[in-house]
This record gives sequence, C-alpha cells and structure tokens, in this order.
Amino acid sequence: MEENILFVFGAGFTYDFTDGNIPLLISDWGLGLLEADYNRKGEKKDLFKYKIIKYFQEERGYNIESMLTRLNIDTPSYNEINEIKIKELYSEILEIYINKIKDVSDIYWNNIKDIKKIYNNNLEKLNDKQKLIYKLALYCKENKINCITLNIDTIFDEILYKTNGDWHPDIGYGFFCPQIIPNKAMSINIDGIKYLKLHGSINWRTYRSSHCSNDIEQIRHYEDWFVTEEKEGVRNDDNFIEDHLNKDRIVVPPLLSKKDFMSQTIFYTIWKSSSRIISNADKIFFVGYSFPATDYTIRSLFQENVKPECEIIYITRKCPSEKSVEIIKTEKEKLMNIFRGIKEDTIQILPIGASDWVSSLIDGS
Repeated sequence: MEENILFVFGAGFTYDFTDGNIPLLISDWGLGLLEADYNRKGEKKDLFKYKIIKYFQEERGYNIESMLTRLNIDTPSYNEINEIKIKELYSEILEIYINKIKDVSDIYWNNIKDIKKIYNNNLEKLNDKQKLIYKLALYCKENKINCITLNIDTIFDEILYKTNGDWHPDIGYGFFCPQIIPNKAMSINIDGIKYLKLHGSINWRTYRSSHCSNDIEQIRHYEDWFVTEEKEGVRNDDNFIEDHLNKDRIVVPPLLSKKDFMSQTIFYTIWKSSSRIISNADKIFFVGYSFPATDYTIRSLFQENVKPECEIIYITRKCPSEKSVEIIKTEKEKLMNIFRGIKEDTIQILPIGASDWVSSLIDGS
C-alpha cells in the first residue's frame, strides 16, 4: 500500500526561496514609514493609529499577522470614530502586505515569462533555488503529493502550472476557479494533485458586479503567467481587464474564530477538501510553518484531522549546529502540545531550512 504524503508550506518556505524578499511575518514590511507618518505633524498625523502600530512592534520588526488578526476582530469601541479608524488601518496594512507579496511574486519568474512549459532540457534560465522549486513541483506531480499552503503568493502556483504534468489553476486549488477571461473548453484532470490555499491568494479576483466577494461562484483566477489556450503567447490588455475587477484580492488573515472562517463559502469549501486530505495522510511535512497562536483556526484544522499514527516531519529555519539540539527540543515540545494524541517518536524536527530540505528530498528519491 502506497504511503499517503502531504506537504504543508508556511511563511518560512517563501522566505527561504525568495532570499527574504518576501519577509517573515515579523519584519518591517514598510510599517516603520507608516508609523512615522502617523506620529509626525502633518495631514496624516493620527496618534490612535500610531499607538496601534507601535503596540505590535517587536525586536525583529512588526508582527503583521497579529496586527491584521486584531484589526479584523469586530469589537465595539467607546468611540465610533476609532472604530472607523480601525477599519481604515486594517485596509491600509492589508494593502501593504498584499502589494509587497504581489511585487515579489510578479518578478520572481521573470526569467521564464516567455516559456509556457519547463522541462528538464530547458532549465538553463533558472537559478539554483528556482531549479529546486521546479524539482519540488515535479516531485509532487510524479508522486501524487497534495500540498496545503498558508501563503498567498503565487510562486509555487506558477511553477506547478509550467511543470510537465497535471495541475491547472481552474481546478487545482480545490474548487472550480475559472480564468477571468472566457476560454475555450479544455480537458482537465479533476483527479490531479491539489494546491490548497487556506489564506486565499493574490490571483483570486472577482468582478465589480459581484455582491459578495467571498462567494465561491464569483471567484476567478487572474495572473500574467497563465496563457490562454486560443492565443498562446498573446498578452491581454491588463488595464482593460482591471477596469472590470474589484481591487481587493481574496485573502483572509489568520482568524481566531472558526465560525468567521467557515461563514465564507470559498474557505468552507477549501476547509472540507483540506480536512479530507489531512485525515488521509500517513506522513505530513510542515515546511516553514510555526503554528502561530493568531492562526488558531488553522491550528484546529490540523488538530482535529491528523490521525494518531501519522508521522510528522517539521522543517524549521536553518540554524547553527550548536543550537540545533535546543531547537529540536523546543519545537518537539510545541508539537507534542498541539498534537496530543501523537507519540513522540513519530515527530521528527529538521532545522535545515526549506531549500536544503528540498535538496535532501530530491537527492534521496
């Protein structure tokens, strides 16, 4: 009987493969400039917003995940103006967060924008880390390994699409997600691997006429790496298309309430697909995902569905060898607390980073 394997990617995955260009969730994110704007004299001065941003500043930067989670909680205030400011600040910070990730995603594969499919014989345009992601995508397809991600970028999506084998954005996200531009009917393998995005994606969009942005029937995918089948290689008029789309991407920050998450039809559907895949997994690789307290909803998804005999391999950021013993001990204790029904000897901690993990995975296959 074949072993059922699942890969789960967190912020540390894209941090490693973009050499930090997509920051970790505790980083500057450009919020230092925003904080300064709200604290200096002038039109943008706003001490209420300044204090909120300052509250989430830590030694390594601003905890943008905790900030978005807090600002997204609909709590009453003694001051209605402050309630409005909280909503404004949430929109501002979410836009900064999305734009940073979109900017890096848009240019990451610039060296292969003119290539529709990548094969082993045309890898010369890829740098070393891009070759690793390509090999990981190929490995997933060849071994029928589903993936779940907590990231909203499209770096892995693009190479999944351009790598030979079954994965198509119309169905590969775990729900029917047509291209924004009508396309001719094509044959898509509905049983191909799935890439489930639990926090949404920067390429999920809706038309301006949509009444509910998170209604699964309204969501379309739109990106510059997808080429229409009828006009291969022909670029569409982006400005014309954008005129018909809502500005907001379908992205949800970490939520403390499962009810808030499940009330959105798109994420309800992805949750059901994820539950089924997780519960069937014999071995799960968590790559660069730290199970933050703010992501309680996603943590509970794994707690409720990982079976007791499942083997867990946890890949953390690369660390010096003298610190590895301490990190392994700390991370194993954390996982034992999260997955209380799992035996200690089924949990393995690898403090080697995402790219070294992929190298060892491919070399050992």
